[in-house]
Amino acid sequence: MRRPAEPESEISEIIKTHTATRELPTESTTPSAESLRGRIADGGWKTGCEVFGPLRNVVQWRTGASPPRETDIVLICSHPCDILCYDFDREPSVEVIIARPIDKPQHDKQFARNPRTLQIQTETRGTLEFAVFDRGDLDRRLLADKAPGAAVLVTHDVRILLEWLARRYFRSAFPDEFMRRLRPRLEKMRKLQEKAGNKLAGIWMRVLNNEELEPNVDYKIALVAVVASRNVADMEELAAFEREVYTPLVQSIAAVKGIRLTTSRCVTDTTFSLQDIRALDEFDVDHDLQYRVRQDGSDKP
Repeated sequence: MRRPAEPESEISEIIKTHTATRELPTESTTPSAESLRGRIADGGWKTGCEVFGPLRNVVQWRTGASPPRETDIVLICSHPCDILCYDFDREPSVEVIIARPIDKPQHDKQFARNPRTLQIQTETRGTLEFAVFDRGDLDRRLLADKAPGAAVLVTHDVRILLEWLARRYFRSAFPDEFMRRLRPRLEKMRKLQEKAGNKLAGIWMRVLNNEELEPNVDYKIALVAVVASRNVADMEELAAFEREVYTPLVQSIAAVKGIRLTTSRCVTDTTFSLQDIRALDEFDVDHDLQYRVRQDGSDKP
């Protein structure tokens, strides 16, 4: 169904000017910050809303972004407080991201597991895929007189999206030598993660001697596999997870030369405490992308 045409407004004039010159009007012709903020709030703009029409056409895409195709969806991905901030000098723009519809979901790209690609199974648009570089910026004042599209992401989806974007900068870093020793087991770990699907909330570990070590010194690690309780129906399913995923994972890591597994356990997210999170580092199976061996045999990134 075609969207009804919207009446011309002062913000529509801003869009036309912005498209032509990439510059905003002077302060004397720009509505007050309080007025703009109120209209943005009244319009219902929030994280996960679709950006379409004239607004989509004036997004400033960042270096590395692939321009959206006609079938792609552009969503607001700024924090809700930033969208409704009163200060347009400190928060002049909102961040947007491209969501690309896909047919075949992959479990290893869901629940913020992969630092570069995220897939979310939405309630209304099927499975959408996000790439961390497919982001851009949109002048926040331009939201004031344009209604958002439907909220594509519900609250749970928004939380996953924001956590995934934050993990880009806050994910754990492990010693190069530790990753080189573990590398032969990473493909096995990926397959176990894929087999676990949405039952695996994540893998946390602590490298007790977290530094670059000589080849003859073992790394000592503690490991915790965390099960997503909402996706495990009963104790029988939990036992199957421990048997088919957790035990092979522990055995695979324990077999690595130069890595000693001092302790390991399998818990549900209902018993994984804040103290545990502070003491451990979440392990990203794709972390080794920066440590792959080059064809010349070197270990340079």
